[in-house]
Amino acid sequence: MDQILLYSVLCKKYFPSTHESLRFTFHHTDSCSHKPIGDQENPQVEYEVTATIDDLSEAGLIEESLKVFWKTSSTGYYNSVSLSTTGNVDEYRAFIPSPGENTEIHYYMQAADYSGRVETLPMAGYFAFTVSGLLAGDVTLDGQVNIFDIMAIVHYMLRISELSPEQIDIADMNNDNIVDIFDIASIVDIIISRRS
Repeated sequence: MDQILLYSVLCKKYFPSTHESLRFTFHHTDSCSHKPIGDQENPQVEYEVTATIDDLSEAGLIEESLKVFWKTSSTGYYNSVSLSTTGNVDEYRAFIPSPGENTEIHYYMQAADYSGRVETLPMAGYFAFTVSGLLAGDVTLDGQVNIFDIMAIVHYMLRISELSPEQIDIADMNNDNIVDIFDIASIVDIIISRRS
């Protein structure tokens, strides 16, 4: 498995008595190794990042420090999402929420332990991937999947309002060429899964 291991090289070089305090193995679940998230032709509701964090100092990880920082190429500040345990030993997961379509997302990961070590991956800079296309379920084309998308479909089904051909294609979640209650149920599932 091709994984990137970050060792506390500076700590070993300049403070040999402390040795390694943390070792991080970060990877994305879609490839089981650390390959930065690739460009996305179809936006997702969220992008999952998993990190295996090995606290070699056994001082204990600072849970509040386990984060993924992300931003889009058009914003000047980073948002953060916490890494939480997956239930597997030393494995943590975070979800970068979709900022919509046609954008570039920059992200990096951070962890610290009670010995004072703080590590980031990459060690400098960030990983980046481009999101193009349209977000599944985003019938209103506002970059979000929410109750307004359900309302747009209901209004279309009741002939209260029209949808463009592009919106109809997005609303047809199960690709059966019919916009119906099954498509609404799929969008409800997306909304519920984001809140849990």
